[in-house]
Amino acid sequence: MEPDINQQILAELKGLRRLTRRSSITALILFALFLAASVWQIPSHNDPYARATAAMKASDYQKALSIVEPLAVQHPENYYHHEYLGTIYLALGNPAKAEEEYSKAYSLYPSENLANMLVTVRKRRALQSPSPNATPVATP
Repeated sequence: MEPDINQQILAELKGLRRLTRRSSITALILFALFLAASVWQIPSHNDPYARATAAMKASDYQKALSIVEPLAVQHPENYYHHEYLGTIYLALGNPAKAEEEYSKAYSLYPSENLANMLVTVRKRRALQSPSPNATPVATP
């Protein structure tokens, strides 16, 4: 009779071991899924930056401007709003406004990247503005 009880106990322990293994694997998979979901979040359609980025990719610069401009008004202390506005104004072909926005961004967050953007925009403006000594040439 004793060997029977031992066999039953052994069978129950094997079953518990399989259950524990399955539970551990399930918990590990759930944890990995949770971790992946927190790292790779799907952008929301309500996220203004996602909408502005989509508009920029579609070359709809006016729409991007209409999305980001109110953010810069609501949060003037956020340098990134001004930096993004500078990028939009450059895309719109308005380097004067781009320089203004990049300058605001740089004053809030002086970084090498913003300094380089300001230098680039200023060079672009210098190339676009007519020289004060240039004389107009008549075209036939």
